[in-house]
This record gives sequence, structure tokens and C-alpha cells, in this order.
Amino acid sequence: MAFLAGAALAFAGGLGAGGVVLRRIGTLQTAEDEAGDAASQAAGAKSVVFVLGGPGSGKGTNCDRIVKEFGYTHLSAGDLLRQERRSGSKLGDLIEEYIREGNIVPSEITVKLLLAAMEASGGSRFLIDGFPRNQANLDAWNAQVQDCEVACVLVLECSEAVMEQRLLLRGQTSGRSDDNSSAIKKRFRTHREETLPIIAYYDQLGKTRQVDSGREIDTVYADVQAVFRDLAAPNGTVAVDVKS
Repeated sequence: MAFLAGAALAFAGGLGAGGVVLRRIGTLQTAEDEAGDAASQAAGAKSVVFVLGGPGSGKGTNCDRIVKEFGYTHLSAGDLLRQERRSGSKLGDLIEEYIREGNIVPSEITVKLLLAAMEASGGSRFLIDGFPRNQANLDAWNAQVQDCEVACVLVLECSEAVMEQRLLLRGQTSGRSDDNSSAIKKRFRTHREETLPIIAYYDQLGKTRQVDSGREIDTVYADVQAVFRDLAAPNGTVAVDVKS
């Protein structure tokens, strides 16, 4: 498609067939899901589910399970930026320059990478976690993407106390420099100030589905499953919040 062509060229060589950030596993799809996916591809239609929530809300954990069960292609904007930065491409050098100088990578570049990854995957249903995080992300997506429907926005709701506990526990083994109490509180503030307004925007459009992710993993995923089964149903609507 024309709007993807430039992005795909800019991203050439940036994604491997077995890349970590592109995962499309459909072994557990039902016949109905496969038929619906084939019909969507035949019609050239693409759809995306954004997964938003605070740091430590369980985005990665639930995305992994959604991919395995429902056959979505999972994309992470942060992973794509890091991968392109390491690739040695001209775009990667530009990303490196922004980061080296302490500047935020323009959202237009992030969206460009997402579009290229979507085109390269050959899929039609996408799961994008941690995006759009802020107004700049949202504006760039709306400006650059014309033929990909936002099917819904899965919002994982969790208290900051629980998320902080999870992140500190993860920090004991992850080696991530931002899994410390000071950095975590800063990330919470950024989420409140920048991401919650984006969730409110999609809520006004009737696109959000909230799941209480402060509970046990399997209990949370049972509610996430219900959201995606509803999406797969004919004429499914985004109308039900799943909370305990």
C-alpha cells in the first residue's frame, strides 16, 4: 500500500523473520478466527488493538498470551526503536543522534517503524503495547495511518502500589536501570499526565475496554480472553468493562 511503501523502504533490513518484536503465532486459532483473518486479508483490511496501562500493569505478560491464543502480530514501539537504533541504518543513526543529544525521538519516526513492521509481517491484526503514550504519538498515528482500524484499546488498570511492588521485584533480576523506586515514581507521573488523557480520548470514542490487572495472572487473563473473544465475534461491540 502506498502509505506504507516509504516506511517499508526506510525499515528494510531492520526486522528478521524470527525477530523478537514481530510475533505471529496462530496455532491455537479456531476455524472461525482463521476464516475471519483470511477474509480481512483478502479485503486488504487491517486492524489494531492498542494495549495501555501503567508500568508494571502486565502489558507484556498479557500480550504474550494473546498472541499465542488469538494469532495477533505483536509490536512494541520501544523494541522497534531499540532494534532500529542498533541496525546501523540511516534511520537508526538518526535515532541514535536524538538519544545521544538527550532529545525525544519524534513520534513520526516511531509510527514509521510501526507501519513498516506491520507491512513486513504480512498480518492483518496487530497488537501494539505501550502506544500511543502521549498526544504527540496519537497525532502522528492519526496523521500517518489511513487504512488501519483501531478495533479497541485494552486498558490494564492496576494500583500504583501493586505496580511498584511488581517492578521492584522485577528489578532484582532484570538489570533494568529504571526499575528503582525513584525512576518508577517518575514513570507513574508520566503515565498519569500523558497517557491517561489518551485513554480518555479513546473512551469518548467508545473504544476502550478496562480490565482490573491487579489480580492473579490467570484471573486477569480470563477477562482479557473475554475481550478478544468478543472482538472475534460477528458485529462485536466495544461496550463491556471487565472488572472484579
